[in-house]
Amino acid sequence: MAEINLFLKGTREPKTIYYRYRPSRQIDLNGATPFKIHSQHWDKEKQCWNEAEIVKGAKLAEVKKKNLEITNFNDELKKFKINLSKHISDNLSLKSESIKESINDYVNHNYFGHKIKEEKKKNTIPENFVKLIDHYISIRSTPDPTQGLDALAENTKESFITLKNKISEYNKNLKVTEINNNFRTMFIQWLNNKQYSASIQSKFIKQIKLLCKFAESEYEIKKDVAHWKIINNPPLVIEKISFTKEQVNVLEKLDLTDNERLDNARDWLIISCYSALRISDLFKLDVDNIVCQEDLYFYPFTETKTKKQHSIWLFPSIIKILKKRKWRFPKIISSQKYNNYIKEVCKIAGFTEEIEGAKRIKIPIGKTEKERMVKGVYPFYELVTSHIGRRTFATMFSNEFELHLLRKQTGHSDDKMLENYITTSIKEKTTKESIALAKAFQESGILNK
Repeated sequence: MAEINLFLKGTREPKTIYYRYRPSRQIDLNGATPFKIHSQHWDKEKQCWNEAEIVKGAKLAEVKKKNLEITNFNDELKKFKINLSKHISDNLSLKSESIKESINDYVNHNYFGHKIKEEKKKNTIPENFVKLIDHYISIRSTPDPTQGLDALAENTKESFITLKNKISEYNKNLKVTEINNNFRTMFIQWLNNKQYSASIQSKFIKQIKLLCKFAESEYEIKKDVAHWKIINNPPLVIEKISFTKEQVNVLEKLDLTDNERLDNARDWLIISCYSALRISDLFKLDVDNIVCQEDLYFYPFTETKTKKQHSIWLFPSIIKILKKRKWRFPKIISSQKYNNYIKEVCKIAGFTEEIEGAKRIKIPIGKTEKERMVKGVYPFYELVTSHIGRRTFATMFSNEFELHLLRKQTGHSDDKMLENYITTSIKEKTTKESIALAKAFQESGILNK
């Protein structure tokens, strides 16, 4: 929790109590609280009404009333410190200027609401789009159970910060009231020139539409924004890769006893292929949470991304790894190291055939170099990333089981979302659909009539 200090300021009595937040020399923020107190009652060390003034065993009604006044005052002051500290802690990702604005908004809204004039209330949401994004992150960092809203996940915050950086680069003075069809056309053209993929562009436009919706309670948003059509999952130019069952078997049998670093990464890779866990949940696995029922092992947990309660079955291959490691999961490593190590593992495994795909490469854009996904033909192992485990599970078992059963493991809310993870080639998929159609006609007997 952020450390908040309280102090008195002013010459007139009673004096106003001020808060101060100073995490470093570069950041020193302070402001007024809604509390006032006469200086002779203030305990500077404990930063509250001097509790020595409380009379123990009081019998007179006036004395009891005074005791209660001191206790209630200190309780409310303590709540203020805790709530403000939590608000700051939830918004540490913001820059210093944005933190200051966020603190002021929070204190004014929650403790000085009766003093805010009506015309000022209309401007609580910034019109500047860059500042609007910071404001949205600040507001949504706290859960609102009355609206059924969870706090934004960290990766979602990072996604909005990425959008903010792009908008700042495009036009830092952009106003939310200026966003319309023409803006969309020009912004997409700018993104194309920067060589951003269709999926990234779609994500940016979806976020912009959401933020406009958020701001419409205080600003007149252009009507055409509400009618924007956005493809959630644009057709991929490059098909994502996954392991075949045969490749997974090769990985499981691969002898890496002389290299603990790669053996550790390989075991995580096998676990991801059978658990279908996102990387954000994979490295949080804890043997203490494993449940055994009828000689089967399960793992109940709360998904980091969706906050939903979920449970997965631990496949025999996962249990084999746990037994090998004396009932422990592999050593936790950073996502970056994991991505690098599994490429090494796959190279040793012989997955070197060249296939069409895309990977992040630095390319010249203007006078600088930027990383972008570049289409090309690369060795299979160079295209392997941490997300391959989740796609492998979906693809490996899609022909054996109904999708609604696979969703019990992947946690997807519907079959359509799960289908995005199945990496069957378009040719193979259309051929399969044609075969199913042909068999349906043959079985119906309609061709014999």
